[in-house]
Amino acid sequence: MKIKAFFPEPYYLARKIKIKLNGQIIGKIGHNESIELEVEPDYELRFHLDYHRQKMKIRDANSHLILFFEKKDGWYLMFRNALRIKEVKAEDFERASAELYTKQAQSMKFSAAHYGSITLGLLLSLFFTYYSLVHTGIEERNFIFLVGIIGFLSFILLLFKNGKIEYKNFLIRNMAFLLSVLLLVGFVPFAVNIKIGIIATVFIISALLFQKLHKHEYH
Repeated sequence: MKIKAFFPEPYYLARKIKIKLNGQIIGKIGHNESIELEVEPDYELRFHLDYHRQKMKIRDANSHLILFFEKKDGWYLMFRNALRIKEVKAEDFERASAELYTKQAQSMKFSAAHYGSITLGLLLSLFFTYYSLVHTGIEERNFIFLVGIIGFLSFILLLFKNGKIEYKNFLIRNMAFLLSVLLLVGFVPFAVNIKIGIIATVFIISALLFQKLHKHEYH
């Protein structure tokens, strides 16, 4: 039987998946490698790399297997067993390459929750931009203006990326902006901090809840 393995960059590129038969290691395979093993039908092979584990009962001694890591919600290997095995035809085996991860990439369609998160981000960005322009005496006004204008442009671009952005990238943009907001708390008066805190809290809640409520909207 023949086996190929492909790992998603940059994970485990210097590591190898162990292949066991009856508790004994009969082979190892790394990223973009192909090996041949002699295994009789009806025997069970076990594959593992750290906490990523799978097993498969061999039905044909001439089987062709592809080992890869499954992508879910934009993350490959975070806190779950992501190793997968796929049995393919001989011609598909020969054509198989790391491009399978390009095919796995999932984009997201924005729902009402996503648009709500983006709208709150735009409001915060506009507020910071306006605040920096009006309060010219503040020493940190340039930093406040920079956060506001970058945040505004980032959220505007998100609107144009509907259906063309992965969940992970969407979340990273939101969290990066939120971190900038938290850094600004010490630069504005207490009364303004309260207003920012209220908007930021709603922003956090919406950013966290839409993942649970609209996870099925990936295509």
